[in-house]
Amino acid sequence: MSSRGHNSGIVRRTSVPGASPGGDARASKEETLSETLTHQTDPAFTEPAEVSITIEQVSESIWRLTEEVLELLRTQATREVQRGKRPEVLWVDDVTRSQGNTVIAVRQLTEIYPEGVTLKKLAETIGVTPAAASVMVDLLVKKKMLKRTRSKSDRRSVLIRLAPETARLFEISEQSLRRSVMSLLDRLGPEMLHEWQRILVRAAAALREIVEPAQPLEEAEESLDEPEKSAGAAG
Repeated sequence: MSSRGHNSGIVRRTSVPGASPGGDARASKEETLSETLTHQTDPAFTEPAEVSITIEQVSESIWRLTEEVLELLRTQATREVQRGKRPEVLWVDDVTRSQGNTVIAVRQLTEIYPEGVTLKKLAETIGVTPAAASVMVDLLVKKKMLKRTRSKSDRRSVLIRLAPETARLFEISEQSLRRSVMSLLDRLGPEMLHEWQRILVRAAAALREIVEPAQPLEEAEESLDEPEKSAGAAG
C-alpha cells in the first residue's frame, strides 16, 4: 500500500501470500551467485572458467532479488492492512492493478496538492485520457476508496482525494514497510543500509532517464498513425 511501491490494491498481491514461486530454489541460486561474485572481488581468488559470471547473469540477479525483496515487504504490509481494516471495508481484496495504480497516484499527488488533484492532472500522471480517468474515478468513488470535493478557491473545480479509510490503510501499510526495513538494521548494519539507499537513488535516477513516460492512449494511437499519414501524403 505504499504510495511509492508496487501496486497491490492498497498492497495488492500478485502471487500467493507469504510465498514466492520457487522461493527456496531461487534463494539457493542467488546465494550461489552472490558467493561467486564476492570471490571475484578477492585478488587472491583464482576463478575457474566454469563459474565465471556474466554481466547478463548479474543483471538478472538484480531484478529477481529486487522483485523478491518487494514481494516480502508487501506480504508483511498486506497482513497488517488485513488486520487493521474495518469489517465494513470490502474493497481491500477486490482491487485490480489499474485501480491500485490510480489510488497510489492520487496519494502521491495529494502530497503535492493537499486540497486534492484535478482529473486532468490525474490522467496525465497515470497515462490515460481524461475520459478514461473519469470512468476509473467514478468506480473508485463507488467503492469508497476515493472521494470528490469542491475546491475552496474555485467552487467550479472538482478535486479528487483519498477517502478517509483509504488514507488510514495507507498509513498502516507504510508504517509496516518502515518497520520491516528498520528491522534489517541489526542484521545488516547501518553502513549497508546507507549503501543500499545510495545505490537505489542512483539506479532510480538512471532508470528515469531511460524509461519513457507513459502516453495517454489517444496520443499513443495518434503517434502510431503518423507514419501512415506521412506515407499517404508522399504517395
